[in-house]
Amino acid sequence: MLDEYFKREDVLSFVRELESNPKYLKKNVHEDSKYGLEMKEELALYLFYDILFKYKIIIDDVYLFPDFLAQVEKLFLKIEHYDDMMLGVYKLLINLVATILEVKDIDSEEGRNEIVRYFYQKYVMEGYLVHGYSTTYEEFIKGRNFVPEKYPNHYSKMLRVRQIFAKYKIAVMSKDFQKTAVDFTDDFVMACHYSVASPGYFYQLISTCCKEPRDYLKQDYSAVMSSMKRFMNNHSFSLSDQRTVMHIFKEEWDFIYRVPRRVSLLFVKKKRVMSLNEDKLNEYLESDKSLLMIVEKLLMPKYNSVAVEDSIRYGEYQIVSLDKFYKCFIPDDCHLESEKRVSFSRRLLNSYGVVSFFLIVGSFFITLGVIVSIIMILRGI
Repeated sequence: MLDEYFKREDVLSFVRELESNPKYLKKNVHEDSKYGLEMKEELALYLFYDILFKYKIIIDDVYLFPDFLAQVEKLFLKIEHYDDMMLGVYKLLINLVATILEVKDIDSEEGRNEIVRYFYQKYVMEGYLVHGYSTTYEEFIKGRNFVPEKYPNHYSKMLRVRQIFAKYKIAVMSKDFQKTAVDFTDDFVMACHYSVASPGYFYQLISTCCKEPRDYLKQDYSAVMSSMKRFMNNHSFSLSDQRTVMHIFKEEWDFIYRVPRRVSLLFVKKKRVMSLNEDKLNEYLESDKSLLMIVEKLLMPKYNSVAVEDSIRYGEYQIVSLDKFYKCFIPDDCHLESEKRVSFSRRLLNSYGVVSFFLIVGSFFITLGVIVSIIMILRGI
């Protein structure tokens, strides 16, 4: 679905920039933005993925793409707030749509309405919902019908964990384990987050017990395990309950991380799983707001959770897997400390190498001196 863009060298180059340059960690989100609450370092990357997705759905022109990408990179570089940056992206998309439709005056009522209709048709009527899932389930999805909530799971054991925590008056994992549906959203950024944090109930459990639940995203088993143990000790869990929880926890962890984690997304057409009509279009056409504000409202997420119970036939959905799902989570000073440790190790290794060299040379001359002395004695010198 997005391969033709993600395989481009200019795209890969910018992804590397987003991953490695700390300036993108310092971008701001407005106080009312939900993204600031859920995500930190990976937000820039997910927003870029979202931009590529919108370009694919709305424009999908490889010849117009290089200039579009160059303008997006400038927006990332110059604008401090992600929300404002997305407005800049919407302006770019409006101009491209105007180019495609050959609209000469986007401020005229006719031109404005033509552009709005185009966005509505492409992004709403022909748009997608997306389900972010754990990569470990990918092999059970690809090449067959998608059957909601038929993944291999440890639900019965996780219910046991919930029961144990309830004994100590602690509520964990709000998931309804009897539910026979999965949730889709039209928020691409949140779908990326849901994927790497999934299964959501497991992330909820870790979030309850750990001060740094993002250790889960870092795949730091030792850190999460230590936090879990500390939490249970602080709440006076019996040793038997602790052993049971940790045993089930390890089973779940090993299952989730049995394959390398990626952003794993399943796309389905909105019209396949929900009712759509063009009635809403009139509201956009009759709005007295600016074209930019209309397009922003049209493209902004509207469905945080759409429960899908029916099976989706193979061929009616598309899967997208993104290898890069977060930038480096380790702060810059930790990198420096790590480099110091590596440098020290190398110095130590080098030192031992130098010492070993001198020991060998010294031993050689000592041995040579002994041999010469013996020869001299034998010759009576």
